[in-house]
Amino acid sequence: MLLRTLSRIIPFLGYRATLCLSGFLLNITAFVLSALFFYRVSYMVLKDESLAYQSTTLFCLNPASIFYASIYSESLFSLLTFAGLVDFLRGSRWRSACLFAISGGVRSNGVVHGGFFLYHALRESLKACQRRFFKMVVQTISSAILQTAIVVGPFVAFQAFGFKKLCSKEKENEGIYSRPWCNEKLPYLYGFVQSYYWDVGFLKYFQLKQLPNFLLASPMLSLAVGAIVCYIWHRPKLFVSFGLFLDSAVPVSSMGEVQLKSKMARSAPMIFKDSNLKWRGGNRNCEDDRAIPYDAKKSVSNHFAHERGFFSPLSIPFLMEMGFMALVACFVMHIQVATRFLSVCPPIYWFAAHIIHSPSNSSHGGPWVQFTLGMQSTWMTLES
Repeated sequence: MLLRTLSRIIPFLGYRATLCLSGFLLNITAFVLSALFFYRVSYMVLKDESLAYQSTTLFCLNPASIFYASIYSESLFSLLTFAGLVDFLRGSRWRSACLFAISGGVRSNGVVHGGFFLYHALRESLKACQRRFFKMVVQTISSAILQTAIVVGPFVAFQAFGFKKLCSKEKENEGIYSRPWCNEKLPYLYGFVQSYYWDVGFLKYFQLKQLPNFLLASPMLSLAVGAIVCYIWHRPKLFVSFGLFLDSAVPVSSMGEVQLKSKMARSAPMIFKDSNLKWRGGNRNCEDDRAIPYDAKKSVSNHFAHERGFFSPLSIPFLMEMGFMALVACFVMHIQVATRFLSVCPPIYWFAAHIIHSPSNSSHGGPWVQFTLGMQSTWMTLES
C-alpha cells in the first residue's frame, strides 16, 4: 500500500527507487516506535524518568545504528521485542508471548525471550510453594510452558518447513538424504547452514587472524560484562538469589500492573497491591547497598524492595538474558556480530546511562563517561 501511495505522489521515481524508499520509511517508522517502547520499558524497570530518557537516547545512538537505519530486520525485531516486554511487565503474558513469537519469526534470536516466562514461572512457583498453593504451581508452570512454546513456535515451524521442502522429497525418490542434517534425530537446517557454510561453532572463531573482529566487538561486550559485574558487586545477595524471592521482582497481574504515568502523575506512588511495596518519586540517584543500613530483621525482599535505577530488582531477568546472549556471541557466533546481536539488550543502555548519571562522573566527566560516549559516537560513525 505504501509502495502504491508513493508511486502516485512521486510518479517520476522508478519501481526500484520507490521500493527502496518504502522500505526505508517503514524501517525508520519501526525504529522510532521501538525507541518509544524502549523508553516505556526503561521507565517501568528503572522508575526514573531521567535515567530512562538517557537510556533511550543512547539506544538511538547505539553502535549498531547502521542496521537500524538501513532496510533491515533489526528495527522491526527491536520494536516487537520492546512491545512484548512492555506487555510482559504489565502482566499481559499471552499478548507478550505472541509479540515475542513474531519477533522470533523476524529474527531467530527472538526465541531467547521465552526465558522471561520461565523465570516468572520459577519465581511464582517458589512463592506459591511457600504458601502451599500447589494448584497455583501447576497452573503457573503450565502457562509458562505454553507461552514459551508460542515464542519458539515460528522458529520450530521454519525448521519443519525446511525439512519438508529439502528432505522429504529426496527420501521418497531416492531413499537417502543428500544433506547430512536431514539424517539427524532433530533436523536443524539453520544450525547446519551456520556450521557448514559460515563455520559457526563453539570456539571456532578463536583465531589470531580474527583479533580485529574481537576488537570491533569489544566495546559492546565490555558494556555487557561491565553491567553484570557492577550489578554483582553492588547487589551480590540479590543477584545470587536471581531475585527469585522478591515479591516485586517481576510485576504480575495479580499484584497490579506497573503503569506508565503521565508527567503530572509521575510523583504519585506506584503500589504493588499484593504487598506493602511502594515507590515515591524524588531522589533519582542509585545508592550502593553497602551505604544503606541493613536491618537484620528485614528479609532480602524488604531490603531491596524500594530500589530503583540500574540496581532495581526488575533488572535481573534482563541481565540474565543479556548474559546468555553475550556468552553465545563471544564463544559461538562470529564475534563481530555481537555489536548488532546485543544491541537489543536494555541493560547495555541502562548501565551506560547509570555511569553517566553517577555522582563521581556526572559533574567532572570521568573516564567512564568519556569511554561510554566516545564508544557510542565512534562506533556509530565507523559502522555507518
